[in-house]
Amino acid sequence: MDNEEEIFQILNRNGVTIDKVLPIFLGDKSYYIEIMKNFIKENEIVKLHECIRGNEYEAALNHGYNLKALTGTLGLSKAYQISQDLCVHIREKNLEAIHKEIGLIEHTYDCLKEIFADERYRES
Repeated sequence: MDNEEEIFQILNRNGVTIDKVLPIFLGDKSYYIEIMKNFIKENEIVKLHECIRGNEYEAALNHGYNLKALTGTLGLSKAYQISQDLCVHIREKNLEAIHKEIGLIEHTYDCLKEIFADERYRES
């Protein structure tokens, strides 16, 4: 089994709906992995959290929309659902819910970082 297939199996076991979203990437698994790595590196949730701390709710909402789009496109179904709720709570300025949802999405980032930190899946 090659590294791409192994990554896809691990992602599937972790609830990523790759089969549903791979057509968006024209079936190109390498491109999907590249976009996933960029998603992890860019980390929209950190940017969103900084905006919330600075009471910049409009900017936070923009990051929330980006996060929602990216998680949906990448097949991160749970994070997508949380991102939808997060956008609603940002509009409502419901800080308790916002911080809870940020924590849940950060967990998704942490899991993805752990998967891609494995030496076998790093770029050569």
